[in-house]
Amino acid sequence: KFNIKALVNIGIFDEREPYKKEFWDNIIDTAIVSHIFNNTDERKLKALSKKYLDTEYNSEKELDDMVSKCRTFVRSRAPHWIIAEENSHPSIKPATGKWIKMDMWLPREVVNEFNDYELQNYFEKYYEDPIASLYNVLDLYLYEDCKCTYDLASAMIHECCYTYGNKFNDHYKMNSQLLHVTYKMENEGITLHSKELNDAVFSCEQWIKTTENRMKEISKLDKFTPNTLSELLYNYWELPCNKKTKKSNKPSTDITAIEDLKTYADQNNITQPSVFLCNYIVYKKYLKKLEYLKSYDRASINGKVYPSINLTGTKTTRVSSSDPNEQNISKIVNPYEDKDFDDVSVMLEKSPHLRSVFGPQQGYWWLSNDYNQLQLRIFAVASNE
Repeated sequence: KFNIKALVNIGIFDEREPYKKEFWDNIIDTAIVSHIFNNTDERKLKALSKKYLDTEYNSEKELDDMVSKCRTFVRSRAPHWIIAEENSHPSIKPATGKWIKMDMWLPREVVNEFNDYELQNYFEKYYEDPIASLYNVLDLYLYEDCKCTYDLASAMIHECCYTYGNKFNDHYKMNSQLLHVTYKMENEGITLHSKELNDAVFSCEQWIKTTENRMKEISKLDKFTPNTLSELLYNYWELPCNKKTKKSNKPSTDITAIEDLKTYADQNNITQPSVFLCNYIVYKKYLKKLEYLKSYDRASINGKVYPSINLTGTKTTRVSSSDPNEQNISKIVNPYEDKDFDDVSVMLEKSPHLRSVFGPQQGYWWLSNDYNQLQLRIFAVASNE
């Protein structure tokens, strides 16, 4: 689907052609082929090329390395160039923060804009022939990417036809019947309500500030790292250690250990550690929620987010999404509502609901449907039970 979007952008296809089911009849989705071939494989070209073609797919890393060097080169020499980074341009908002992936245009543009002497002088410590390397690196990446993809698809289709015979077409059609739907979903995006988002961010930031100040006041610490927490909890307050880290065998400060310590402090009426741990749990919850909210904001373009819908994102072909993940957004607002920590629950009562920042665009409604035990019902029908 990514390649189809690129072809649409340069005018090869009309924008709405891929919305039609018949458009995809003559297109082979290599991700679906790979899933039918082996549904447990990692869906990354480098890993698949190494495993099935015995080929080292290094051109992407080589391109990334060169782009990184070019970014350093142009910062002082062409400050007017827009290099991808936080707040460099309204349209530059990668959900994952991989800014380098947005500057693949740099190596060839550097060759076009700077004289050979300056380029030779700067890049000769990295490359034997700097000018040729800069000019050709993107072409080499595109060539290897296309070749590995084609060779993998050919080998997998051949093997699938041998294994499944005529049923391979049935398997492929079953898995590809929603390509046009998911393409449209990706293209149309999901509306992000700015007021709800800003209110949620503000609420989280206020709670983070409040709990952090309370923790500093109680502990006299400036930072809350695993080491400083361990020193405070296990050495200074002498709380019992019931869990250790697997690698270093040190007292653990993960959420399970923290909750166990909170229970111990509550049961033994140890006030200071109890209040500190209450604030720490709340602090971490709001910090995580803020991280999600900011990732939605970074990913938004003109008030919408455009996640990738992956038909083969799981081993069982359950649909997944990424950049950002829009499917695993918890329904639960307060995860401590039914637990024993009443003080924690009270502080999380008005925690913003992540789902509240999304909604239909103006003039539309969202309807929610969910099947009750659908998988079990299918098995029951299929087995005549």
